[in-house]
Amino acid sequence: MDEHHWSEDHLIASTAVLAGEIMLISGAEIARIEGTIHYILGCCHDRNAQTMVFSTGIFVSLDSPEGEALTLVRRVEARSTNLNRIYRVNEVSRKLCGGLMSPKEAYRELEEIKDSCQYKRELKALSYAFIAVFFGVVLGGRPADCLGAAVIGGILGLVVYAISGLGFNDFCVNGLGAFTIGIAALAMNRWILTGASNDVVIISAIMPLLPGVIFTTAVRDTLNGDYSSGAARMLEAVVTALAVAAGVGAGMALFHQLTGGGGIW
Repeated sequence: MDEHHWSEDHLIASTAVLAGEIMLISGAEIARIEGTIHYILGCCHDRNAQTMVFSTGIFVSLDSPEGEALTLVRRVEARSTNLNRIYRVNEVSRKLCGGLMSPKEAYRELEEIKDSCQYKRELKALSYAFIAVFFGVVLGGRPADCLGAAVIGGILGLVVYAISGLGFNDFCVNGLGAFTIGIAALAMNRWILTGASNDVVIISAIMPLLPGVIFTTAVRDTLNGDYSSGAARMLEAVVTALAVAAGVGAGMALFHQLTGGGGIW
């Protein structure tokens, strides 16, 4: 059933849940998501409404004119970081509550935001190389180090691009990407850019994989009193970091075993 056959209450509730779902997928903190949902329901609905948001789902319940509660549940599995989507959802909620947009128009706009892709996957893969270069500069790397970081970052982008298309989960993507970094960085240092620093190249290349935004959001959720979501996101950050560390270590160990090196370093 599409929005053309929904009642007004169902449409408003679905619009609020869709806005919250997009924000949750895009990495917004729980307090911001609940605030946006309440903001939409409060401006468009004068009856009692309750909202509960977790890191993996959204629950919204409101009273219907017939006296029965209308409850919507939305399961959220995929998560990433996309501040542009969060900004666009906030703009839609402001226009809706300001009377500049109807609930049906808001719902359609939110659907477009959810399905939109700001950057192509090929461009995202290329961005890994640029990120690695600039972190190489921040870490005080020499030109050879920055060049090596760019090459390894580009290889990482291609690997992540290929693995993501196969449907692997985030743990496998991060682990296999970091594994590739470990092998490729040592191979390049031994046979191509012999003057590059392994430390600078590897640290610069793994930066796109590190869960810095996830960790920050987990801290903010915890400080806001959303302890379950804060703990879940903190655990996600720890698991991601462990996947990256294990992948790099395994890649370096395998390279030294294959080439007859004496140790990981």
